[in-house]
Amino acid sequence: MKKFLLSILLSLFVTCVFAQGGMKIKGHVVDKETREPLIGVTVVLQSSTSVGTVTDMDGAFEITVPDSNESLKISSIGYKTVTVRVEQNLMVELLPDTEVLDEVVVVGYGTMKKSDLTGSVTSIKSEDLNAIVAPNIQSSMAGRAAGVQVISSGSVDGDVKVRVRGIGTINNSDPLYVVDGFPTSDISYLASTDIASMEILKDASATAIYGSRGANGVILITTNKGADKPTKVNVNIYGGISQITKTLDVLDAPTYAKARLEAYEGMAMDESERTILNYAIESNQKGTDWQKEVLRTGTVQNYNVNVVGGSEKVKYNLSTTYNSNEGVLKNAFVDKFFVRLNTEYKLSKAVQFGSDISFVDIQSSMSDLSNMYAATLMLAARSAPVSPVYDQFGNWQSNMSRDSNPVRKSEHAKYDKYGRRHFVGNFFLNADIWKGLSFKSTFGVDYSYRKQNNYVPTYNVSPQEAITTSQLTEYRNNNLDWVWSNVLTYNFTLANMHRFTAMVGTEATYNSFDGIEAVAFDVSENEDMRYISAAKSNNYKANSSQGSSSIFSTFLRLNYSLKDRYLLTATVRSDVSSRFAKENRRGIFPSVALGWNIKEEGFMKDVNAVSQLKLRAGWGTVGNQSSTGIGDYLSTISNGKKYVLGGQVVEGRIPEYLSNPQLKWEVAEQYNVGVDFGLWNNKLAFVLDYFVKDTKDMIVRSPIPDYMGALAPVANVGSMRNKGFEITVNHNNEIGQVKYNVGLNLSFIDNEVTSLGLSTPIYKTLFDRLPSTSKTEVGHPLASYWGYQTDGVFHTKEELDSYTHTNADGTVSKIQPTAELGDVKYVDRNGDGEINEKDQTYLGNYIPTFTGGFNLGLEYKNFTFSLFADFCYGNEIANMNLFHLNSPLMGANILQSYYDDRWTPETPQNNQPRLTASTQSGQNTLFSDRYIEDGSYLRIRNVQLGYNFPKSMLKNIHFDALRIYVSVDNLFTFTKYSGYTPEISDQWGDPLTAGSDVGASPLPRTMTVGLNLTF
Repeated sequence: MKKFLLSILLSLFVTCVFAQGGMKIKGHVVDKETREPLIGVTVVLQSSTSVGTVTDMDGAFEITVPDSNESLKISSIGYKTVTVRVEQNLMVELLPDTEVLDEVVVVGYGTMKKSDLTGSVTSIKSEDLNAIVAPNIQSSMAGRAAGVQVISSGSVDGDVKVRVRGIGTINNSDPLYVVDGFPTSDISYLASTDIASMEILKDASATAIYGSRGANGVILITTNKGADKPTKVNVNIYGGISQITKTLDVLDAPTYAKARLEAYEGMAMDESERTILNYAIESNQKGTDWQKEVLRTGTVQNYNVNVVGGSEKVKYNLSTTYNSNEGVLKNAFVDKFFVRLNTEYKLSKAVQFGSDISFVDIQSSMSDLSNMYAATLMLAARSAPVSPVYDQFGNWQSNMSRDSNPVRKSEHAKYDKYGRRHFVGNFFLNADIWKGLSFKSTFGVDYSYRKQNNYVPTYNVSPQEAITTSQLTEYRNNNLDWVWSNVLTYNFTLANMHRFTAMVGTEATYNSFDGIEAVAFDVSENEDMRYISAAKSNNYKANSSQGSSSIFSTFLRLNYSLKDRYLLTATVRSDVSSRFAKENRRGIFPSVALGWNIKEEGFMKDVNAVSQLKLRAGWGTVGNQSSTGIGDYLSTISNGKKYVLGGQVVEGRIPEYLSNPQLKWEVAEQYNVGVDFGLWNNKLAFVLDYFVKDTKDMIVRSPIPDYMGALAPVANVGSMRNKGFEITVNHNNEIGQVKYNVGLNLSFIDNEVTSLGLSTPIYKTLFDRLPSTSKTEVGHPLASYWGYQTDGVFHTKEELDSYTHTNADGTVSKIQPTAELGDVKYVDRNGDGEINEKDQTYLGNYIPTFTGGFNLGLEYKNFTFSLFADFCYGNEIANMNLFHLNSPLMGANILQSYYDDRWTPETPQNNQPRLTASTQSGQNTLFSDRYIEDGSYLRIRNVQLGYNFPKSMLKNIHFDALRIYVSVDNLFTFTKYSGYTPEISDQWGDPLTAGSDVGASPLPRTMTVGLNLTF
């Protein structure tokens, strides 16, 4: 099988031997341990890598060399490279590179050999994170790991959602990040070039060591460290442009005018509007392209300088990065400046001290891309093309669509600014107490300061779009977190076959925040006078927020290995949190996992093709403290309630939410079974995992009678199940001078709400004109779409008249008595002869059938090529924007596709409802399957071509390495979805709104040129 597969791969490439004259050398290459011939091994001259060949099916090769003083460099993926002097009938033995299997990976509070892992852990390489020009690290993770879904937005700040093995709760499903041992929910202070490795802990046996914060997965990040070597300087620079990948095909001015006149046929219309519309038809001019008016070609630039070096006693790594992104939306920008310093000091043979200090300054705009009423791009899409940007006097022109002037809104976005300064310091002391016994104490502090300014100047575009008094809102927030952990680890071996690693530790965590908001009126537009204290009005508003919480934890982990064949990992963690009442503050989270390295068994020794075969099984429970807020178990009091008593205005306070002192931890229990399988020294490797994750005691607001006089408390009454299958396949090899790697990962996840206690179904809407667009109910996926089922439109009078119901008394009545030709035909699901809320049904959900990623890498001589794609299949999107863009009322511009397929007396076969502004056609806009679309997509996320300059060329200019490259991000997106982008996240942090598109912006196509330099 091995020979057959490799022979097919060899047939895909042509190997040329660039040598003439000299002497012919023949030889064979075999595996040193198995003596099996090796196929496809690269054999090149050490003096000139352009002269080379590969071994054939029998491991044989033949190469012509200039003379007998030459040496051959012989290499193959999965084996250690060797260099040999030329001689006739060479027999070369390659030793398997066991470092591939014994690679050290980071786990909670320590490291472990990859071959000893029993949990589900996925690694992402640093070079993969840096391959894409992304606004943040999380966006670079998309499609890189099975079981990890990343939903990115097109905003310059790169708002992103990361989900590890699906949405695990109705509350917060964000994973925990641990950077060099420091747990955090925010990694915006890191530049992607500062990351050395990333491990994603997915199952409970791997995450249980983090207890109350591990329910949604844990992402471990290790940053670059110093090294015992002379000082080296690394310079990484790129720059480029960004362009919008898609605009919506809406009506131009003449077509819009015809459509609006058609909608108002037989109805009153303002004569000035009618004159404008008739002129647009007669002049046949395209009118205003509002999307073009608010868009531009953006720019990106990034400069990173890294200095690394040290000695045996002192190691250091200093990195600074400046990143600037001017988005494709006018006045959208973000500027980031990063500084990071890592130092390690060897105080004695047994004691080391180190620190990681990071600082970032972020300045950005505040463009709202997730609001159908305020998002500039969505406003532009539905604005009337017959309306100009400015009137004849140069003032903002009102829009016939009755929306705000998008260009005015875009211009005023320059007044809204966000600033942030974030400092993180992490310090550790490590002591080797005795052989195998070590102690590590780590203290980390995280301080961030945020400032947000929103200024609204005066303007008067129309009676509906006017502000007569300017307003300035300033919000300032301080966050202070610290974590102190102490860990004692003991490694020992008994009888040369029993390996133990025992770890015990404690951790104290403290989080606090305080914020203040002030609003002033009649503030100058002059930037030098745009301050709260400079307001001309004495009318002010102020508000504040503050809070703190803490956790004290103890934890224990035991790793056991018998003959490197049988593996055991057991952990238990106890967390005591201030977020719960005293009797419920402690949560205990155990886990156990087993592993069987079948490859180490005697009966597998002679199965040379199999390089790795391991079975894994694990169980564990983890908590989700993020599902409850500070003081949620208490009854909160709301102030500012005024009442007149005895002729005097007095201020009162009322309970806002009822208390629940029984509130306790939300817990996720997870089972995982996995297989790690590798062939031919892991040239072909598989990782398979099946999991079942049950979220128990899910925190949900319980319904209470209205006479209670306050809102419902939260309670542990819900449960949810996620189950799925993950597969990762990687293949790498060398064919002559061509090295290649191919990777594929797939994730299949099913979600089901299994209990809401005594709660009724939870309805949610994002559109104030609708009672609900989603329904969360037992037996269905979270936040499934809920609405009416349609059966096209009424095409003919016969169809309209025949849509009837026979009543119990034998009389016949119309099911939609007010409907006319061209109106939407709704399905009477319950057969009661009328269309009402009883006919609503499930219309699909946003959870995909599967997600995944694909990567391809090629190396030929000094050239490199890579391609990366991610995909999502089987999810639906509720396109809420169609309430405007496919509206028969013509209150705004509409899509060309809707106009072309609308019903008219001349085209009765069409399937979109007729255009009419009549309020009697209100049923045409009921939330139905007309607004549900296929959200599947395949996105070519990155294509990159690079060239590494030969070291011989760089020697004279004293460079160690120089690489240049060109790269394109988001090259193409293949999808049937009609909106700007099929990547739709939840809104405002509420998972019950996930999958509803209210104005998502497309990811821009970014073309960059860059270089990497080391000297």
